[in-house]
Amino acid sequence: MIGTLGPGGAERQAVLTAVGGFHRGWRPLRITCVFLKEEWQRFFLPQLEAVGIPVGELARDSLLGGEFCTESLLPVFQQLPRRLQDAGDYYQILMDQKPAVAHLWLDECNIKGGLAAVAAGVPRIVLGTRSLPPHNFSLHQPYMREGYRWLLKQTGVVLLNNSRAGARAYEEWLQIPTGSIQVVYNGFDFDDEVLQRHRAGRTAYRQRHGISAEVLLVGTVMRLSEEKRPLLWLEIAAAVHRHLPDVRFLMAGDGNLRSEVQQRADCDDLRGVVSLVGYERQALGAIAALDLFLLTSRAEGLPNVLVEAQALGIPVITTDVGGASETVCHGVSGWVLDKDEIGEAAAQVVRLLQNPEWRCQAGLDAHRFVSEKFGVGRMLDATSDVYGACFGDFK
Repeated sequence: MIGTLGPGGAERQAVLTAVGGFHRGWRPLRITCVFLKEEWQRFFLPQLEAVGIPVGELARDSLLGGEFCTESLLPVFQQLPRRLQDAGDYYQILMDQKPAVAHLWLDECNIKGGLAAVAAGVPRIVLGTRSLPPHNFSLHQPYMREGYRWLLKQTGVVLLNNSRAGARAYEEWLQIPTGSIQVVYNGFDFDDEVLQRHRAGRTAYRQRHGISAEVLLVGTVMRLSEEKRPLLWLEIAAAVHRHLPDVRFLMAGDGNLRSEVQQRADCDDLRGVVSLVGYERQALGAIAALDLFLLTSRAEGLPNVLVEAQALGIPVITTDVGGASETVCHGVSGWVLDKDEIGEAAAQVVRLLQNPEWRCQAGLDAHRFVSEKFGVGRMLDATSDVYGACFGDFK
């Protein structure tokens, strides 16, 4: 169960887990989304439909007359805080499906679905937390902290995070012992044929966006939101451009800072050197066109894009936030910045752009590094271990 199938990292991992598990024989298997009506909320739906995994949307107000909501249970859900009362909708689905494992993703779904799963008697309840605790984001709700603390006391409940840094941050926020949250690194399907196809399309991708095949290209794929700091990214680009006027820049993604990003890119010091390409359904194509990938986030869990870039043989530079440093072999496959100051970041970008021998070797080392650490098979093995005996025979 997850909020949507929109173009996010957690959504991608939920779908990859479901598809990978389906191929391993996890049956029956179903995904339920809280919202699925808008086009962007169905971004990953085709991948599930391609293998025949059923996908449904949470029914609203099922608590009021649902088949499984007994007279004794109705007052219990109604006594929850108003913002939690739709946990009854999750309960209705869970009672209908009677799963051996309920794997939930992201904070709101974790709390509401977790309460419902406990009420429904689901034997194993897996809560996949986000990059950092919810109080770091605008989606934070007052019930979340105590909701997690209560759920952790219930039999069969397990919390997961995709980085050591993210797990420690949640543990500190919840004031629970270190090691209470298990770490399962994200998995990636490093299909050599797919990777090679994107590498082969490097020149064609550049041509579509008016970028010469010969110029050095620094780029990123990010949501244009505050925690990703796209405006900081552009300031670093401007500083790099002052030192290396022939370098070009590419930013793929969209979000609520789109207009501010566009305005900054249109300023005199960046006009004509930054390509803003919006959402890319095939983000690997954009990444493969780069010479260097730069991430400037303020908050991260385990950034999927850093792993994907290295899988394509593109060296990365990243701010040292969340689990970002866990995705990079510093100095070998990429670079983790000591500080997120514009001058220092730009200087490091310039140094790596001026060292083609290092970039070539880093690309080879990067692919090997992430293939060993973030392979989808390893992720599915670890997830199966968390699920327990329910799927233990399907590794």
